[in-house]
Amino acid sequence: MCTRTDIRKYFTECVADPAEIYNRVISAMLSKGLYIRPPYIPVPENIDFAKKQSYLSGFLGKQRPLNSIEISHLFSELQRNLQRNAMCIGFSQVARSEQVQRYMEKGKEIASIHVKTFSSLLMNNNLPVSMTWDSGVTESKISPFSDKLMMQQIRSSNVVLSASYGRALSVVRHDLMVVFLQLQAEILKFLEDGLKIIIENGWFEKPPQAKEHLH
Repeated sequence: MCTRTDIRKYFTECVADPAEIYNRVISAMLSKGLYIRPPYIPVPENIDFAKKQSYLSGFLGKQRPLNSIEISHLFSELQRNLQRNAMCIGFSQVARSEQVQRYMEKGKEIASIHVKTFSSLLMNNNLPVSMTWDSGVTESKISPFSDKLMMQQIRSSNVVLSASYGRALSVVRHDLMVVFLQLQAEILKFLEDGLKIIIENGWFEKPPQAKEHLH
């Protein structure tokens, strides 16, 4: 959405820097045996086109196996929620405000439900699921961050997760579309609840807005 050359250059750098960090992180995890590989499926030997409308169905009759796009969405969302679960556990332990603590506990509860949903869908198709990250959370009660920063971090995570669920609606099996719609609705409600807490505590900086014209 940018026109100015310097701003476009800045955003290009913002894309390149995380990509470099991502590659370094993956290389480090592979070298230490910590990288969780996604499910493996056979490489197709030829191109195959869907010939019947039943390819879209997921409620009635025999379900076809998950395709590679559906597997990718399910596994990546599972990973994302496992990380959110661990983050909410840590934040709930160190939050100073009881209101923020309850919100983080709610986030853990939601993430746990979403983890179970994605795990069951993968296992029902004889595909592996991920290990949890909960063991990486220490017992410390001393917060390295302010409640404001933790709430903003969870808010950003909610926005990213909601958008990711929206992209996952491109999956074609109808039953999976319903699952992602339901989970997205739950995340949007959780996002709104968090924004109310942020505004209530005076932590929300209003972005620049259009001029209000009198009528």
